[in-house]
Amino acid sequence: HVFVADFRNHRISVFVQDGTFVRTIGNGEGSGDGELNYPRGVAVSGEHVFVADNRNNRVSVFLRDGAFVRSFGSEGSDPGQLDDPCGVAVAGDLVFVTAQNNDPVSVFGMDGAFVRAFGSRGSGGGEFSYPVDVAVMGDRVFVTDQINHRVSVHTLDGEFVRAFGSGGSGNGEFASPFGVAVAG
Repeated sequence: HVFVADFRNHRISVFVQDGTFVRTIGNGEGSGDGELNYPRGVAVSGEHVFVADNRNNRVSVFLRDGAFVRSFGSEGSDPGQLDDPCGVAVAGDLVFVTAQNNDPVSVFGMDGAFVRAFGSRGSGGGEFSYPVDVAVMGDRVFVTDQINHRVSVHTLDGEFVRAFGSGGSGNGEFASPFGVAVAG
């Protein structure tokens, strides 16, 4: 299935690969259980669908059939809090979340318990300025760093490995990168 974060319709739309509509996930705009408010990112792991629920400052979790399971995170800038979450990725039993107004990447367990955060505001190695999306491949975490015009690469534990890209319009340069996806 294909899961699409339908930002202005406050839902996740689900399709089969040929584009045939299957269902929506989310009970409409709002802040109650199962309601979404401008969803931005979506990740699927097993039977669970994780949604970066942007204006609710949380991650909402559903089953693939659309049933609401739980949400986690809350508005703020302290560890485990989210301010405008945009990206979500799952690796094993960890959920990685970027929030454009929080500079560390937040890491949660599958149950929503806060595990750790990595990174801080800045432009040096391991620092971010508006991290907006995240993807995981193997033992590496890739984070789009919008204002620093780069992609930062970290270990699953959050250790900085390298960054690539710089501001500009030439090959290998970015102008406010947003989405990131990885493939073997």
